[in-house]
Amino acid sequence: MSKKKNHGGIFPSPGGHPSTDNRNLNYYLEYDIMPGRQNLREGFHLLQQRAGLFRQLGLPPALLRGRKVLDLGPGDGSNAVFVHRLDPARHLLVDANSSALRATAGRLEAIHSGGYELNASLIEEFDPQTLFDVVLCEGVIPWGQPEPRPFLRRVAEWVAPGGVLVITCMDGISMTADMLRRLMATCLIEPGSDPREAARNLAPLFSRHLVHLADMTKSVEEWILSNLLQPLVGGPLSIDDALEELAFRFDLLGSSPHFLTDWRWYKSMRGASADNISEMQHRFATERHNLIDYRYVYAPRSVRDNERLAAACEALCQQVLAFAEAPGTEALQEIESLLGELVREVESFGSGTAHAMSAFHRGLALFREEGRFPEMPEFDAWFGRTQQHASFLARDLLPGI
Repeated sequence: MSKKKNHGGIFPSPGGHPSTDNRNLNYYLEYDIMPGRQNLREGFHLLQQRAGLFRQLGLPPALLRGRKVLDLGPGDGSNAVFVHRLDPARHLLVDANSSALRATAGRLEAIHSGGYELNASLIEEFDPQTLFDVVLCEGVIPWGQPEPRPFLRRVAEWVAPGGVLVITCMDGISMTADMLRRLMATCLIEPGSDPREAARNLAPLFSRHLVHLADMTKSVEEWILSNLLQPLVGGPLSIDDALEELAFRFDLLGSSPHFLTDWRWYKSMRGASADNISEMQHRFATERHNLIDYRYVYAPRSVRDNERLAAACEALCQQVLAFAEAPGTEALQEIESLLGELVREVESFGSGTAHAMSAFHRGLALFREEGRFPEMPEFDAWFGRTQQHASFLARDLLPGI
């Protein structure tokens, strides 16, 4: 097993609080920050969002009614409300963050709903002693676990035959825009600052960015705490990685965004095979560049071109994380150089995205020279498809299939 890695930590962990080996989790525990806190003043709007997501993932409401559901890392419980309204036979929620579990209980009690179970446990130490029809693990694995792939395999073991696993994925391409925002945050706050104070100071800047996301359900400060300031551990987990890890037992059921078009004749479908998994991976590989900017859907590219793009984005992300650990002029120069190369790569397929990148490239040069970022409206509007959902169907629904 590879050595555990922690990346991008701006804040030290204060003493006096029980800690784990996971620096990301410690950040939420030590500073009493609620992961995934959402603004529910428009609760019905959030329920509609979740319903749309579940349809895209191949999970109609009737599929959860009367089923056993395991919810790993429910955050503040906002999403759990939707699941619980679907009337599962059992709804077990697991989180090591006791504040998150209290908030989840409060959300569920607010809809006068019992019949749920809370388990205050590290997911990696959890032993359910049973299998579940639906296992939800959102916002937990990539950049949240020291060993994302083994963690995914362990979680997948808790899915019953014919059941569904829902996870979220991230990779270097999808995270590029937010990694550059993380770089801005690192440059603009004092190391060792209290994260809540830092988020308040950064809020006026990043509010100009988030205004471009019409359906955002988090406050600006909560978004900064959960997307820019939290330490990142382990590494990414792309949809391709998940397909590879789960191919032994699972088939891809759905994804958001949905990238797979399957033109096979239904009579030619005789269950899963290595060829089918390979075709899914190939389709993702030709569409992967579309994770870089949520505003555009670009034409498919060759696998080789997207491999080159992925390598460039991952190199940039790693350098940003290295800068967060050890800020310095040379590190900024390296980031500036990598970003210039990435702009040239993106220009070959997406002028709109390249224009936004170029704005930040110029702004970073100014910061390095004068210690300030200029206004960058082109960059402000650019967000990647940072987090993707994917659902997987466990095989062996019937003997011999």
